[in-house]
Amino acid sequence: MTTAICTLALWAIVESACQTYDLPAETVYALIIAESGGDPQAVGALGELGVAQFQETTFKRLASLYETGYQWPQDAIDSEKAVDLLCRALLDEVEQLRAENAAFQEAINDYHADAVEWCDKYNTERERNSRLERSNASNLKACDELKAKLEQTTASLIAECDETAKLRADLAAAKVKIADTTRDLDWYMKAYNRERDEVNSLNCANASNLPAEQPAEPSDGWLAECEAKLASYMADDELRKWVVKYSKRLIAAAREGAMQTSQAYEQIVQLNKSLAAKEADLAAAATREEEAVGALSRLRSLLAAANAKAEQLERERDAARAEVERLRELLRRCVPDELAVYAWEEA
Repeated sequence: MTTAICTLALWAIVESACQTYDLPAETVYALIIAESGGDPQAVGALGELGVAQFQETTFKRLASLYETGYQWPQDAIDSEKAVDLLCRALLDEVEQLRAENAAFQEAINDYHADAVEWCDKYNTERERNSRLERSNASNLKACDELKAKLEQTTASLIAECDETAKLRADLAAAKVKIADTTRDLDWYMKAYNRERDEVNSLNCANASNLPAEQPAEPSDGWLAECEAKLASYMADDELRKWVVKYSKRLIAAAREGAMQTSQAYEQIVQLNKSLAAKEADLAAAATREEEAVGALSRLRSLLAAANAKAEQLERERDAARAEVERLRELLRRCVPDELAVYAWEEA
């Protein structure tokens, strides 16, 4: 019964003091019960006295600090004064913890704002890098297609160049053939002229054997003689056959030479046109190849810059994570568990 009365009286003292100093009465009461069991006459192993179990040095320091005028040991075993002094000390510690918690909360808020800014920046850069990667992939695909097309065009141009070289060789052979044909035609023309001169000279010699004048009144004997001579001329087929044969040969050779010459010149014109077109295609292909190489170089530079930027962002993200872990560890070491939980819940 006495213990219950003392406990009720102690609770009334604790509740009144806690209302004065704005402290949780249950926490202070539990602390006193844990220290002394609520016994004002309790004495500890190191000489602690009263319900708050103050040591002499601690009691005197706190009494001087708060200028209460409390005296050792009579006021230490006074439950009301001991509880008052204990509440003053707890109030200072709580206010200090509250100030530290407020400062830490402000630091947490600042860091949270910085972290949000870093995260936004990181997400923006990541999206930008993603777009760059997609663009680079598309550009690389386009470059590969352009390279394949360029290789195909180059192979085609090489084949056309080989064909052009073959055509040039055929043209050279045609020119040689034209020169040979022209030489043969000249020889045939010279031979034809020579034979024609011989035939003309022979005709002139035969004509000299005819009478210079025709008789005014030809007789039957003269007509018969003329017919006999004409028959003798017509009977001599060697000269006529020789002339006809060589004339036909010369005419055929001239016609063949003229046809071959016309065909050769037509081939030369076509080959020159084809050669000019191939040279223009080669120049255009060389220009396209240079443009493709330049575009590929620019794309490689952009890809290298994007990779460097991505590596920089990865390093910044790792640094931000390390900073977060450092602040968490600092929070765990500097703030009590209850206040830490409160701070994180508020954040």
